Amino acid sequence: MSTAYLKCNDNYPAGCVTAIEHVLYRQGITHFKYDVIHKYIKIVYDGKTVTLNQLLKKVEEIGYILKVIDINKKDE
Repeated sequence: MSTAYLKCNDNYPAGCVTAIEHVLYRQGITHFKYDVIHKYIKIVYDGKTVTLNQLLKKVEEIGYILKVIDINKKDE
């Protein structure tokens, strides 16, 4: 499994974070956590099934931009 930390460019309200969470779970992530104070998202996903770029593209398709701030690739 791989872990990525993603920074929200804007201060997204709870509904927007929920929309991001739902689209990522539909793409196959196994864990999602949003840090409200520091405004970053932690996701865990299987890099053999889906790439981080594919996940980011799906989020962009629903209108949100996330920047990668750290990646921990354990399954490669």
